[in-house]
Amino acid sequence: MSSTPKSLGLYQIIREIARSNDIVYEAYDPLMNRRVAIKELSMPAGSTPQQLDDRVSRFRREAQAVGSLNHVNIMTVHSFSEDAGRYFMAMEFLDGITLRKEIDNKGFLPVEQAVQIASDVLSGLSCAHEAGVVHRDIKPDNVQLTSAGVVKITDFGIARLTFQPNLTMDGQVFGTPSYMSPEQVVGKDIDQRTDLFSVGVMLYEMLTGNKPFTGDNVISITHAIVNASPPPPSNVSMPLWMCIQRALEKTPAMRYHNANEMRIAIQDAIAVQKTPPAPQPQQNNFDPYSAPPMGLASAPPTIDPYTQPYTPYGTPNPYFAPGQTSQAPMSPYAAPMQGGYNPYGAPTAPPVIASPVQYGAYNPYQQPQPGQYQMPQGQFYPPPPGPPMFSAQAKERMRQLVIAFVVFGLLAAILVAAFITITNSIQANQASAKRTISAPKASTAPAATSTQPEPSANSTPTESSSPAASPAAEPAPSYTGPDPELLLKDAQGATGGAAKARLLIDAGNAYKQMGQADNAYECYYQAYYAQRDAGAPNRELRRILDLMTDVTAPDSSRRQELADLRAKL
Repeated sequence: MSSTPKSLGLYQIIREIARSNDIVYEAYDPLMNRRVAIKELSMPAGSTPQQLDDRVSRFRREAQAVGSLNHVNIMTVHSFSEDAGRYFMAMEFLDGITLRKEIDNKGFLPVEQAVQIASDVLSGLSCAHEAGVVHRDIKPDNVQLTSAGVVKITDFGIARLTFQPNLTMDGQVFGTPSYMSPEQVVGKDIDQRTDLFSVGVMLYEMLTGNKPFTGDNVISITHAIVNASPPPPSNVSMPLWMCIQRALEKTPAMRYHNANEMRIAIQDAIAVQKTPPAPQPQQNNFDPYSAPPMGLASAPPTIDPYTQPYTPYGTPNPYFAPGQTSQAPMSPYAAPMQGGYNPYGAPTAPPVIASPVQYGAYNPYQQPQPGQYQMPQGQFYPPPPGPPMFSAQAKERMRQLVIAFVVFGLLAAILVAAFITITNSIQANQASAKRTISAPKASTAPAATSTQPEPSANSTPTESSSPAASPAAEPAPSYTGPDPELLLKDAQGATGGAAKARLLIDAGNAYKQMGQADNAYECYYQAYYAQRDAGAPNRELRRILDLMTDVTAPDSSRRQELADLRAKL
């Protein structure tokens, strides 16, 4: 399948265009007399039959996903067929270049062009999402810019069809790492908001020439996608940056709800950027101490102090003489004027003045009269709001820090509780071990007639039910086997029920050889319940009952107790 065929079905192959996961050919459709693009499924060598079936199913699903869509911004699929085991689909032939090559050639795109491309991609995704198709691999390589200026979305190879069973198992990850959403990275369920995250990444790269989430390897890139926030671009307006930030939210519920909503938001943001600023109100530069404007009020006239009976302060004018029109200042050495002011004469009543002297039409200390110049009243504009106390990145860091503290606090509480529980359990086991087994008592009396109480599943035999050590229990001089008291001490320190039972059985055998039947019976009795609590099979329990029967007298009441125990098995 590696060689280029001359034809596939009714299509005549012209040349190979690209080869990656699949093979794309330029072909001719003689029936419709048009150029088409043929995408052939490439089968890797050594694939298992299950892998081949999975590849064919995904390839057929891609054809179904795109074939059900009819939109100007989505590549059209004409047909899907199979020819001699080669699966292929016939698609619309697209000229031009991919968005990846456009970014590589220019470094970054102008804001208007980037927003227009993103709007067209969102328009096509809106149609796909309404049809129940999630692309899952939006990136510059899958966006074609035709020579006619039309933007086309291509390669629905890993698309998710919400109306069909999911071919992806839980935990499987599909997509290009740099453009994957956080829910894609961790293998969670995805929906249409996953594509909106990828569009936000692509728009950021178009505006800056750099990907928002970078790293040396896939692990570092995916870690940045889940935890890091990209730096704001310097050439992007604040409204457009807020749109990109919302598209790149880590939580899907905080992103745009659909592609159409995001498309309207970025178009409104670029429209605000193009709108000219509103005219600012003129500043009130009026100076009450400057001369009045020309034409509104005249300058105050020059007043001759010798023709006014009163000064401007309301006091009599010493230089005023009745009937005098104008006079130069009096000299202190000149002869007194006829009818002039006599400081030693009787004071004369001041003349009645109808109105105070007017020093011009403008008076800044009185209310203006109608028709006079009025001081302009400046409008009050509140000061602009200051910068926020915390930036968006700082708020996000604080939120993550609080969540981390809560998680670490819960983990610490769980660890402390587990440590306390384990410590109490160890102390209880040690205290219980000290009370479990002591050396059996030497007894030469016949076996007791009363039956012994059955030990509980979570407790060990007490001192009253265990054999005690005594001088009479010393091994006989002719006995050369293991010391039963040492075996009992080892059984006391044993942790598992089976190990403890073996030691008790060995101690009982030693007592049996020494002729101490009662002590041997006590050891077998404790071994029986140790094995039973440990979940030993019934045949092992019957073997211990046989040992107990061997050391029990025929006329002893213990025979009935042993018979009852056998009946329970």
